[in-house]
Amino acid sequence: MKLNWFGLAIISLFSLSLMSILITYLTRRGLPVYFVLIGLGIIPAIYYISQTFIFSHTKIELNLTVLLIIIAIGILSTIGNVTIFQAANDAPNPGLALAIAAGMQSAVVAIIAFFIFRDKLNAIQILGIILGVLAVFLINIGSRVEKSVSTKQLSQARSSKHAK
Repeated sequence: MKLNWFGLAIISLFSLSLMSILITYLTRRGLPVYFVLIGLGIIPAIYYISQTFIFSHTKIELNLTVLLIIIAIGILSTIGNVTIFQAANDAPNPGLALAIAAGMQSAVVAIIAFFIFRDKLNAIQILGIILGVLAVFLINIGSRVEKSVSTKQLSQARSSKHAK
């Protein structure tokens, strides 16, 4: 049975979410992000090399343009992965950083595809993008308010402790 794109997207959602939690767990235990991401590079590389050169009988024609685009994909993937997981490690809750970066990725891709590939965006999709941007704004404000509230509570607790 072949899964449609929605089923595959749901599987991807949970796989990447669990991966993010495990990476954050290891980095918060003191392992450097770049060390933890070795698994993110080695395992897929072995899988894709075997799929491309052993199991696939497709003839692949490489030219300079394709090679440069593949190198750009690798560089962007490295930058994106290192920065998102460092942000998740530094954030008060890893979900905040992941909600902003991974959650808004589909909106950014949709906007870029609108301009480059001339893909269509209907009113509901545009509303979704606007709500996503609003959500990122609210998440950012919420994390700042939480810090200032906890700082005020800490100051009040200290002053009441000294008053006794």
